[in-house]
Amino acid sequence: GGGSSSGGGGDDDGRKRAATLAEIDDGDHDLNANDVSMYEQMKGYLSKQGEESLKTWKKRYFVLMEEKLFYYKDRDAFIEGVITGIIELDDCTCCATPQATRPGYFQINTPERIWMLQAPDDDEARKWMRQIRLAVKCAASAQRYVAEENALQAVVKRHEPKKGRLNMMIGVNRVWRKHYVVIKGGMLIVYKSERSKKVVVKVPLYHCSIDEYDPDKPPANLQWDIGGTLKRLFVVEEIDNFDNSFQVCGQSRSVVLQAQSVEEMHAYLNALLEHKVACEEIIDAISVDWVT
Repeated sequence: GGGSSSGGGGDDDGRKRAATLAEIDDGDHDLNANDVSMYEQMKGYLSKQGEESLKTWKKRYFVLMEEKLFYYKDRDAFIEGVITGIIELDDCTCCATPQATRPGYFQINTPERIWMLQAPDDDEARKWMRQIRLAVKCAASAQRYVAEENALQAVVKRHEPKKGRLNMMIGVNRVWRKHYVVIKGGMLIVYKSERSKKVVVKVPLYHCSIDEYDPDKPPANLQWDIGGTLKRLFVVEEIDNFDNSFQVCGQSRSVVLQAQSVEEMHAYLNALLEHKVACEEIIDAISVDWVT
């Protein structure tokens, strides 16, 4: 277990150790969605300060799994599945302990209480702190994904899907090919045909741009190579008819489509805008809730 020492020298050592442990904060606060793949389960002994007035320290065996930190009396209890307690991490912060005067101290702040813990040394404390933060971000990412999926399903229920056969441009001003287009759930999905389940391209409508097509300004990220059969420099036939064509430009993919008439083009444009606005309102509302 751990304890505390008195005197100015002890306070200075504590501040230095806290500053050393806190160096991890600069990197961890910038963790993004790709970093959660680095999350891994951790197991090992930590000392835990009790809640009672004596604030006694007891050595416990801790196991980090997803957004929960389980602790057991010892490793044998873990093997037998006898849990002593659980620290819920889904709404917590993890940081170095400013008043720490011995190596390895850190704390987990939850809405219920502050958990004071001590690893064998500062390096081990850094590992625990980092993995706990990754676990929290991983859980938050999963929760947000579920929330967004549910929100998009709400879009599907509120707005009728738009389906039909349209020409899709293959290559930059190269060739039109008939495809089956479906607008639903905040997505533009293009299939090879109505009966085919093969998806040629998907474009998320969230924060995409939707415009009538200008042949002098083709999208930079136009979907042009389908299954490796058509190459950019291989001209199948030059398109000279851009009537009733429009483009949907996402962050990573864009498509150019052509309707049979002006009326049909506007029907698709209206459907795209309707689904785009609906999913943006819902997802942006989720984002605001997440931040606040």
